[in-house]
Amino acid sequence: MKRPDMETDGVFEAFLGRVKDRLETGWLDLVHGGLYVAQGAPDHEGHYRDGVWRNWTDSYGVRPAAYHLPATEADLREIVAKAVKLRVVGGGHTFNDSPLSDDTIISLDDYDSVLRIDPDAGTIRVQAGIRLRDLNRVLRDHGLGLPVLGSTDAQSIAGLVATDLHGTGRDHGFLSEQILALRVIAHDGTVRDVRPGDPLFHAVIGGLGTCGVVAEVELQAVQAFNLEKSTRMMDRAATEDEVDAVLQANDHVSFYYIGGADEGESFRMHCWRHTDAAVTPDWEKIKTRAELADFAISAFLPGIAAALADMDEDAWLSDVLAPDQRLVLPGSHGFGRKLFYRHDEIEFGVPFPAWRACVAEILALLRARSFFSVVEVRFTPDASRALLGPGVGRRTAYIELATPMSQQTDAVYAEAEDILRAYGGQPHLGKKTTFTAGEMRETYGERYVTFARLRGEQDPGGKFLNAFTERVLGT
Repeated sequence: MKRPDMETDGVFEAFLGRVKDRLETGWLDLVHGGLYVAQGAPDHEGHYRDGVWRNWTDSYGVRPAAYHLPATEADLREIVAKAVKLRVVGGGHTFNDSPLSDDTIISLDDYDSVLRIDPDAGTIRVQAGIRLRDLNRVLRDHGLGLPVLGSTDAQSIAGLVATDLHGTGRDHGFLSEQILALRVIAHDGTVRDVRPGDPLFHAVIGGLGTCGVVAEVELQAVQAFNLEKSTRMMDRAATEDEVDAVLQANDHVSFYYIGGADEGESFRMHCWRHTDAAVTPDWEKIKTRAELADFAISAFLPGIAAALADMDEDAWLSDVLAPDQRLVLPGSHGFGRKLFYRHDEIEFGVPFPAWRACVAEILALLRARSFFSVVEVRFTPDASRALLGPGVGRRTAYIELATPMSQQTDAVYAEAEDILRAYGGQPHLGKKTTFTAGEMRETYGERYVTFARLRGEQDPGGKFLNAFTERVLGT
C-alpha cells in the first residue's frame, strides 16, 4: 500500500519534470532563433556528432556500429550489399524513430549532385541526398521551379520520396506528381531504374526506405513563378461554411487553429495565388520577422495564441497581435518557413467530406484537456502516386497537431489518433503514430498487400527494417 507522502512525492517529481522540460525546450528554442537572427542558419537539422546520430529535435538518437557518407554509387551499393541492417538518413526532419539503426546508418549528405538539367524540357536529375533548398536554388537559376512544396526546405529529396511529401493545393498536392524516374538499390546492391506504372515505383514513394535505397530522382519542373501570399485572421464558422469557394478562389490554402482555446471563434488562414506581380521589396526580412513573431507566440506565449483564437477576427487587439499580411514571394520560397522551435507533430489525412467534423472533435479534445497545440489543416486533390500515404486514393484534408515539446504529448496524441482513425484517417509516417501493420492493412486493403509483396521482393531478409518500420509496415 502506497503512503500518502509517496503519492505527493510523485506529483511533485512530475511537476519538476515538466518545469525542466519547459526550461530546456525554451533554451534550445532561443538558441535556434538566435542563430538564425545572427547568421541565417538555425541548427534544426539531424546531425551525427561524437558517434551518435540524432534527429532535428534531439528526441531520437542512436550510436550506430557504422556510419557512412558515400559519394559514389559504387560505394553506396557496396555498403548496402554488405550491411546486416541499415537505415538511410538525410536532413533528419523526422518526428519518430524511423531513421534509427544500431548497425549501419548511411547519410546521403555527400551524395547530393545535380546530374543533368534540361531547361527547355524542364527536367532535372539529381542524386537523392540533395536538400530541397539546394534543389530549389538550382532550379531557380535555370528559370524553373516545383509547383508544390512542403512547409520546410531542410529535407533531402530521398526523405521527401520516402514520406510522399504533400503540400496544399487545388490542382497539385504532391512531389510524387513531378517524379519521372527513380533509381533504387535493393538489399543485395543491385539497381533498378523505375518509372510511373512500374509497381516498385509506387511502392518506393511513401515506403519509408523499406523498398530500397533511393539513389537518384528525376523530376519534371515548371517555369519559375511568383506567389502572392496573404495571411488573415478569419471567422471560423463563416469560413468553414464557404470552404469550397475559398479553395476554388486560391491555388493553395491552409488553416491554422489554436487548440486549447475556450471558444476558438477565429483562426488564421494562409492563401497563395500565382501572380505576375514583382516580388515585395525586402520580402525576406518581412517574412523572417513574421516567422519570428509566430515562433515567439507558439513557443513562449501560448496564452496569447489562445486569446487570439477566442476573440473576434476584427478586434483591434487581433489586428495588433496578428496583423493581416500580403507578400509577393518567389515560388521557391512561398511555402516553406524556418522552424525555430522544437515541437512534436502528428498528422493524418482524412476524406475531404469529413474534415470539418473531425477538426471540431480534435479541438474539443484539446479544449477539454487544456492542451495547447497549433492545428493546421491543408487540402489536396486525389493525385498521389504512392501506394501508401496520408493522401492516397482520395481527395484529402490533412489535420496536423504541432505541439511545443515542453508539453507531454503521448496521452493526448493517442486520443487524437482515435478520433482521426474513426474518420477514416491515414497516417503520415514521418510523424508520430501508434499505427501497426495490421491497422495499415485494414486501412489500405489491397494497396498494403501489394506494397508488402514488393517490399519482400526488394528486401527478403528485412535489412531495411527497424523497430518502427517493422511495427508499422510488417516483417
